[in-house]
Amino acid sequence: MKKISKLALRSLWILVIGSILMLAGCINAATNIPYASTTPPEKLCTLNVIATLTVTDFDGEKVSWSPDFGDSWSSVRIPEGRHTFTLDYYRNVGTQGEHYYQNNIIVSYDGFVAGHTYEMVAAAGAEAGGFTGMLNDPLGAMNDTANQSLRIGIRDITNGQNGDYLWLPWE
Repeated sequence: MKKISKLALRSLWILVIGSILMLAGCINAATNIPYASTTPPEKLCTLNVIATLTVTDFDGEKVSWSPDFGDSWSSVRIPEGRHTFTLDYYRNVGTQGEHYYQNNIIVSYDGFVAGHTYEMVAAAGAEAGGFTGMLNDPLGAMNDTANQSLRIGIRDITNGQNGDYLWLPWE
């Protein structure tokens, strides 16, 4: 009987560890999106866009940059320089099927440098007020849509940099 329970316990641990590793892989997964550009590769940078955002327009050109189901990011190589994006934001909040949606958000950023990697994120509700609200009331922060504030941020993450986000003004 003890051998069966040890075997069951080992199997359970293997299942738990395997599940954790699989989920960890999904958390950082990205959908790589091709972007047709005549720009030479040495003049391109990488933009990672968080899953809650879909890029619908890039410099006046219709696109649909969003991650596949289960991926956390969409990743696309774009030319250096200044670019304007039209974004849609969508996030499920709470456990009752509530959601927060904002479309046709227009933002511009002029600091893209060739060879660098950037990430674009969205923060809404209490999240938009910073991490203090999230630390003081994490459940409230996750479910706050009454504030209706939405911020779009971008930062350079080249070589593992994790500086502050530049919060972009939008229309």
